[in-house]
Amino acid sequence: SSASVHITIDDMIQVQVVDDGVGIPPTAVHSGLANLRKRAESPGGSLVLRSQPPRGTALCWQALRDRS
Repeated sequence: SSASVHITIDDMIQVQVVDDGVGIPPTAVHSGLANLRKRAESPGGSLVLRSQPPRGTALCWQALRDRS
């Protein structure tokens, strides 16, 4: 029923998304998440996805800021 998005930009770009939904089932196809992870990790960043008890999901995506 709710979601929040928090974006921080300094040396890193960080995007945090938290919701109170049903979470991501273990059998879910992760192709979109794999794409996000690949985009974050190529410039030295990361993607962390975790359950948000008592329900929901938290995603934190961060990547180095391109200063060119």
